[in-house]
Amino acid sequence: MPRVAPRKLLRDDIYARIKEEVLSCKIPPGTEMRGQALADRFGVSVSPTRDALHRLQTEGLIEVLPNKGYYVREISLEDALELYEMRIILESACVERAARAALGAHLVTLASYDRGPTAGSRREWIKHNRNFHVFVASLCGNNRLLSTTREVILAFDRLTFASISQLHGVRSIGLTALQGMDREHGEIIAAMKVRDADLAARLMRAHIERSRTRFLESYNSPPRAKRAT
Repeated sequence: MPRVAPRKLLRDDIYARIKEEVLSCKIPPGTEMRGQALADRFGVSVSPTRDALHRLQTEGLIEVLPNKGYYVREISLEDALELYEMRIILESACVERAARAALGAHLVTLASYDRGPTAGSRREWIKHNRNFHVFVASLCGNNRLLSTTREVILAFDRLTFASISQLHGVRSIGLTALQGMDREHGEIIAAMKVRDADLAARLMRAHIERSRTRFLESYNSPPRAKRAT
C-alpha cells in the first residue's frame, strides 16, 4: 500500500500550539515572535503563523511594537490584579450556579479534586489547581459564562507559571502554599455537595482573595525580557 503522508498542521493547530507555549511560559514574556521563524519551526507557510499571531494579539497575549514587530506581552502588576478581579467575579458566579444545579454524578467526579498530587512538582500542582477551577466552571450550566471563565483561568496560568520559572521579581510558590490551596478546594467541594450555594461562593471568593494576597506580598517588579534594539 502507498505510504500516507502525515497531515499538515492546520491553522487552528498552529494557533493552539503557540498559545499553549505562551500560556505555559515555554515562550517567556517579552520574547520576540517572528512569523517566518515560527513557520520554519512548524514546517508550514508563514500564513498560518501570522494568523495565529493576529489571534493572540486580539486576546491580549501578543503585542505589536512600532517598527519592531510582535512580542509576547509582558505580565504587569495591573494585568495580575485585573485577572484576580475577573476570577473573583466569574468563578463566584460559576460555583454558585454549579452548587445549585450540578448533577449528582458531576459532584462525585468533583470529589476526585479533593486531594492534589501526593508527591508532585509545582507544575503538577498548578495543573491540578487549574483543572479543578475549570471543572467547577464547567458545571455552571451557562456556556458563555463557562467560555469566558475558562479563558481567564488559562490566562491566569501564564502568571502562575511565570511566577515559578520566569519572574525574577516574584518568589516561587511553595508546596506548603499549594497544599493549603488543596485544603481550600476540599472546603468548596464540601459546600457544593450539600448544595450550599452561598457558602460555596463565599469560599471561592476567599480562596482567590488569599491567592491575590500571597501574590501581592511576594511581588517586587514585573517581568522583563531583553528586547531587540
